[in-house]
Amino acid sequence: MTAADSLQLPSAKSRDFLLRVGSRYVAILVLLMHVPLALIVGQAYWLNTILPSMALTCLHFLMPAIVTRFGTLPSAVWFLSLSAFHTFWISVWCGAASGTHYYFFSISAVSIYVFHGYRRVWSILFVALCACLFAIVEVFVRGNGLVIAISPEVAPWLATANGLASFGITTLIGMEFSRATTEAELLLAAEKDRSERLLLNILPEPIAERLKKSDGEVIADRLDQVSVMFADLVGFTPYARNREPAAVVNTLNDLFSRFDGRVDTLGLEKIKTVGDAYMVIAGAPTVRPDHLEALASLALDLVDEVGRYRDPNGDSFSVRIGLHVGPVVTGVIGTRKMAYDVWGDTVNVASRLESTSLPNRIHVSPQVVRDLSERFIFEARGLTDIKGVGPMPTHFLVGKKVP
Repeated sequence: MTAADSLQLPSAKSRDFLLRVGSRYVAILVLLMHVPLALIVGQAYWLNTILPSMALTCLHFLMPAIVTRFGTLPSAVWFLSLSAFHTFWISVWCGAASGTHYYFFSISAVSIYVFHGYRRVWSILFVALCACLFAIVEVFVRGNGLVIAISPEVAPWLATANGLASFGITTLIGMEFSRATTEAELLLAAEKDRSERLLLNILPEPIAERLKKSDGEVIADRLDQVSVMFADLVGFTPYARNREPAAVVNTLNDLFSRFDGRVDTLGLEKIKTVGDAYMVIAGAPTVRPDHLEALASLALDLVDEVGRYRDPNGDSFSVRIGLHVGPVVTGVIGTRKMAYDVWGDTVNVASRLESTSLPNRIHVSPQVVRDLSERFIFEARGLTDIKGVGPMPTHFLVGKKVP
């Protein structure tokens, strides 16, 4: 169900109830109103007033079939047109002294409600029609009904009763419209909150905020110092080859969810997963002075996490990690499946360090050793051939120094 469908749900249900069930109540009430009218006019007027009016009233009982056969819009037009014509007819009989023309207010309220969600011209048309018919009765007919002469003693009470009844119907419709509007607003707020959460699952919060304010502008930044880490599960491809897909996905999801928890705790930014590879950066999109130290701490935590992890069958895993620091370009790409990504030589070197690392070892560049040598312990590996760079004196990150 889409957001638009959700927002139409409360009013659509209420409109359906009003047209199917409410029309029956209207028919029954109006039929009951014919009893005192028949007593007042006498048998001489039954054929040309009471019986035709009762026949018009009975047409309301066709409403459920009209809704089922033709839908909400045609049935609403039928219901309101019949109600307006019938009210005008009875008002002309009885005159303005009876107060029956006050029911045009109720018909206007109903028209606004049932046409909510359709073109506004329908509501305007019926409100204008009711206003014109009300004015005709009030100005031209006045107290001089064509059939019934209401005495001055009874007229105020009758007009008051009909006015209060119309006021009650109008109030009820207004309350129902308010309820449906409130539900729609709550659904809209819930949909917006869900969209916000979905957007934050795809993009970092600062980037999501910029995207909402960007008005289509390209989001891209060049940063001089960003730490980049790649982690890859060793031997996961042969592990997944002979297992059920659901078991493979559950294992990977369980392990990477633990990674996500550590990333969130340290305030870092997960960029993506590709198969069993996991990429994290620090220092972007939010600049922080301790980005490299935080990412090095994460690397040590991930080695420890993978070392302790066992799948449901008791199988264990190893992880290779590569860590580098330097300038990068970051930005958002795509319009449908958009993603926040990172580019540059720093990313390429970090990826090469991961691919040339060893199981459960953190392979780092000389820049990492230079910046963290006072707080972390490193083990020299020697020269490593890094594709695109050449031989590089790399190290393994072993642990933190005790203060």
